[in-house]
Amino acid sequence: MWLRKVLIAILASEPVAATASRKRLPAILETAVAAVTLLLTLVLFGTTSMGQVTTYTALTANNTSAALAIQTTGASSQNVSKISIASQLPSGSTTPIYAHLMVWFGTSTHQDVGYSSADATQAQKQVTDMLSRGISGVIINWHGASDFTDQAALVMMAEVNNYPGRFQFSIEEDAQTLASCAATTGCDLTAKVVSDLTYVQNKYTGAATYMNYQGNPIIFLYGMEAYNLNWIQIRASLTGNPVLIFRSASTSSSTQVADNSTRQHSSGRAFEAGVLADTPNTPRKRGLQHA
Repeated sequence: MWLRKVLIAILASEPVAATASRKRLPAILETAVAAVTLLLTLVLFGTTSMGQVTTYTALTANNTSAALAIQTTGASSQNVSKISIASQLPSGSTTPIYAHLMVWFGTSTHQDVGYSSADATQAQKQVTDMLSRGISGVIINWHGASDFTDQAALVMMAEVNNYPGRFQFSIEEDAQTLASCAATTGCDLTAKVVSDLTYVQNKYTGAATYMNYQGNPIIFLYGMEAYNLNWIQIRASLTGNPVLIFRSASTSSSTQVADNSTRQHSSGRAFEAGVLADTPNTPRKRGLQHA
């Protein structure tokens, strides 16, 4: 290769034409020449079609749905492997992998990450990114019908609906939804949960892309062990026999529910409906978002 001959000549302080008759360079110099040759090849030809398997640009540019930089910290987005997460499961496994998605970005109450979770273009980027990494759907952390997260969840649902059979979504009611009621004298927390879940059923679970278990819609609940709630009453007030899956804020806590349609999972890692994967979009557990 002409580039290698030029490098050898420069490093050995010999004319290019004389390199054929020179004494063999020390092994360490040969290694250095090979490394520099590879680096210069990537730099020189990284943006052209030279038949190489990859390019320097492709290996280093941001390939996620994250913004190019986090405004408040100045941190830049990174290049993340596109190897499918699903391919890392045991051979023959068909277990779906779900990302736990926080959609609270874009308000003054959370860190500025360079985008709004309620932006349709951002939702499209996120779903495309997750599909490219072998993720089967998202579990959207939700803080109530009047909260910004509801706007963002509706936007995400609209995007997910473009991928029937390929991508799913589900709603996870966060216990934070009950904070205002809990601080109000006379407010019925059990009735509040019934109201919230009824809203979720009316607004989300009828979508063809909504996550289900044996034909029943799945609704996740996070941190509800913090409140004294009548789950038997809540179950009796809901229609459609939804599957309720509890994700405790503490791995040591437990919620008891006398109903076969309710699954208890305290650690929040693996659910009966699939595997939960944390994303670089979740401050609670860092890891696809910043997806």
